[in-house]
Amino acid sequence: MNDSFLSSNVETFETLITGMVDKSITQDTRGRVSAMSTYWNAKFYNQNAQDSLPSGTFVRVIARQGNTLFVEKITE
Repeated sequence: MNDSFLSSNVETFETLITGMVDKSITQDTRGRVSAMSTYWNAKFYNQNAQDSLPSGTFVRVIARQGNTLFVEKITE
Protein backbone atom coordinates (compact mmCIF):
# COMPACT_ATOMS: atom_id res chain seq x y z
CA MET A 1 0.00 0.00 0.00
CA ASN A 2 1.13 3.51 -0.71
CA ASP A 3 1.10 5.38 2.61
CA SER A 4 1.98 8.73 1.05
CA PHE A 5 -1.48 10.14 1.79
CA LEU A 6 -1.03 9.48 5.51
CA SER A 7 0.69 12.24 7.43
CA SER A 8 2.46 12.00 10.75
CA ASN A 9 -0.71 12.82 12.71
CA VAL A 10 -2.46 9.58 11.76
CA GLU A 11 -3.47 7.22 14.55
CA THR A 12 -3.59 3.53 13.67
CA PHE A 13 -5.58 1.03 15.70
CA GLU A 14 -4.14 -2.21 17.04
CA THR A 15 -7.52 -3.56 18.14
CA LEU A 16 -10.36 -4.48 15.82
CA ILE A 17 -12.79 -1.61 15.40
CA THR A 18 -15.78 -2.12 13.15
CA GLY A 19 -18.37 0.25 11.81
CA MET A 20 -21.19 0.52 9.30
CA VAL A 21 -21.34 2.81 6.29
CA ASP A 22 -24.06 5.43 6.73
CA LYS A 23 -23.30 7.49 3.61
CA SER A 24 -21.69 5.66 0.68
CA ILE A 25 -17.94 5.94 0.13
CA THR A 26 -16.44 6.15 -3.35
CA GLN A 27 -12.90 6.63 -4.59
CA ASP A 28 -13.74 10.25 -5.42
CA THR A 29 -15.78 11.22 -2.36
CA ARG A 30 -15.58 10.52 1.30
CA GLY A 31 -18.59 9.08 3.02
CA ARG A 32 -19.71 8.62 6.60
CA VAL A 33 -19.57 5.65 8.96
CA SER A 34 -21.01 4.89 12.35
CA ALA A 35 -18.25 3.59 14.65
CA MET A 36 -17.32 3.90 18.32
CA SER A 37 -20.80 5.27 19.17
CA THR A 38 -20.62 8.26 16.81
CA TYR A 39 -20.55 9.25 13.14
CA TRP A 40 -17.26 9.90 11.33
CA ASN A 41 -16.18 11.07 7.89
CA ALA A 42 -14.64 8.10 6.11
CA LYS A 43 -12.31 7.35 3.22
CA PHE A 44 -10.88 4.18 1.76
CA TYR A 45 -7.70 3.00 3.47
CA ASN A 46 -6.48 1.56 0.17
CA GLN A 47 -7.79 3.74 -2.67
CA ASN A 48 -7.29 0.95 -5.23
CA ALA A 49 -9.14 -1.78 -3.31
CA GLN A 50 -12.72 -1.12 -4.37
CA ASP A 51 -14.93 1.27 -6.29
CA SER A 52 -17.53 2.05 -3.65
CA LEU A 53 -19.05 0.98 -0.35
CA PRO A 54 -22.82 1.44 -0.19
CA SER A 55 -24.78 2.35 2.92
CA GLY A 56 -25.18 -0.63 5.25
CA THR A 57 -21.78 -2.18 4.46
CA PHE A 58 -19.74 -3.32 7.46
CA VAL A 59 -16.19 -1.96 7.56
CA ARG A 60 -12.99 -2.34 9.55
CA VAL A 61 -11.43 0.88 10.82
CA ILE A 62 -7.71 0.94 10.07
CA ALA A 63 -6.67 4.48 11.04
CA ARG A 64 -7.89 7.92 12.04
CA GLN A 65 -6.71 11.36 10.95
CA GLY A 66 -8.58 14.17 12.68
CA ASN A 67 -12.28 13.43 12.29
CA THR A 68 -11.78 11.09 9.31
CA LEU A 69 -11.52 7.32 9.55
CA PHE A 70 -9.72 5.18 6.97
CA VAL A 71 -11.69 1.97 6.41
CA GLU A 72 -11.82 -1.22 4.41
CA LYS A 73 -14.70 -3.58 3.69
CA ILE A 74 -15.06 -6.60 5.96
CA THR A 75 -15.05 -9.57 3.61
CA GLU A 76 -15.37 -12.44 6.11
